[in-house]
Amino acid sequence: MVRWLNKKARAARPAQEQEAPVSGETGPEPAEDRGTASSEAVEEGRAVPGSEQADGVPAGPVPSPEVKASMGAPSREGPDLPRLYSDLASWWPLLSDPAGYAEEASFYAGLLREACGGDCTTVLELGSGGGNNALHMKSLFRMTLVDASQEMLDVCGKLNPECTHVRGDMRTIRLGTSFDGIFVHDAVSYMTSLGDLAEVAATAWEHCRPGGAVLLCPDYTAESFSGRIEAGGGDREGRSLRYLEWVRAGRPETGLYSVDFALMLIEGDSPVTVEHDTHVFGLFPAGDWIRVLGEAGFEAGIVSCPGFGDEPAGRVAFLGRKPLPPAAPLPPDPLRLLAEPPSIDWGGQG
Repeated sequence: MVRWLNKKARAARPAQEQEAPVSGETGPEPAEDRGTASSEAVEEGRAVPGSEQADGVPAGPVPSPEVKASMGAPSREGPDLPRLYSDLASWWPLLSDPAGYAEEASFYAGLLREACGGDCTTVLELGSGGGNNALHMKSLFRMTLVDASQEMLDVCGKLNPECTHVRGDMRTIRLGTSFDGIFVHDAVSYMTSLGDLAEVAATAWEHCRPGGAVLLCPDYTAESFSGRIEAGGGDREGRSLRYLEWVRAGRPETGLYSVDFALMLIEGDSPVTVEHDTHVFGLFPAGDWIRVLGEAGFEAGIVSCPGFGDEPAGRVAFLGRKPLPPAAPLPPDPLRLLAEPPSIDWGGQG
């Protein structure tokens, strides 16, 4: 199921591919599933209550100056979050039905368990959005959900009140504890430079226990991208939403693509209102995803995903396994020493 790539394959990259995509506008986190809330207000980047400081976790390899230069600067400053994650966030469950994520969440949970050797009980989700994946994963794992949008945290908190929620940026948050698995759904697509992507990989490394795994699930790679138009919507509790979604490529040299939403909203007996929202995403070759995970210290692999629901097959995800530390040499067997006493040189004296 998983094609694991060795370190030589991860490091090899033609010089003509070394130029980083031009950094553009930066959005928030997931295109399909972001936001996260808890029953308690949580400060950005604060350690999870009750968690223990993870000491002794080795740092990942430091990228070479050449690799750093090829990654481009992280887009630290960006515009406000897209409207679906801010003033329109309460409409999210009508646009993206949580019930429709069962098959996809089950597949990703299986990948994490397999990569962790079956020992996966705690999962950190970065860019958890409205909590649609967590709804189906929380029966399998103890989940900590991180998102940059407080409004989406509020949406997720109603759906997953038993999970721990933290507001924070997936590139920079540090919780001071480790997890068996790190899961980043399509929120990772909002990283618009390789520098951003490298910071997400560093966050995953810092929070992943040795022997654990990270799973990154972008909507597209540069090889798989195709524009499309999609429509849908839903009705709930006196509200109705219908949308048109337009996925289109930007200029090829930018390494970006955009998604525009036209939203028609009805609340109660009010007339229809029409809203527009634009999201900007990074578009990287599969080799860049593998390289970034490898530079962070992970053993990297690529997974072909089946089609979920009405989606065609062809999407890929990226797995990283954090190596276990080298095993310490076994102490001498005292019984063996007694059975075979060492020879002693008495200096020729009998």
